[in-house]
Amino acid sequence: MAGLRLWHLSTTIVLHPADPVLPELTLGTGELWVDPIVGVRALAELGGGWRLNGRADLGGFGIGSEFTWQLIGLAGYEIASGTTVFAGYRYLDVDFEDEDDGFIYDTGTGGWVIGVAIRL
Repeated sequence: MAGLRLWHLSTTIVLHPADPVLPELTLGTGELWVDPIVGVRALAELGGGWRLNGRADLGGFGIGSEFTWQLIGLAGYEIASGTTVFAGYRYLDVDFEDEDDGFIYDTGTGGWVIGVAIRL
């Protein structure tokens, strides 16, 4: 696999003063960048409608982020011809820094996923 991962992060804070004469203050920041990624995908048919799906990718390479990687492991069952329900786990990590404005996003997130794949 090869492709691009688009990142868009933003946050806004609105401060409402207790004194109604004072104006409200809004602060915000955000970043937008694109990481080139390369990866592999594997699919194993277990029989009886069951399958395993695994994906791994890495990227960034200093073009967008310094480095990013992702792992996904899924188990699925074909409930109808061309329709499979999946459940599994995903972990995504990124190390991004914009030296111009001091924005740093260096984090990893993971969690359970569920989904449906429909092949036309």
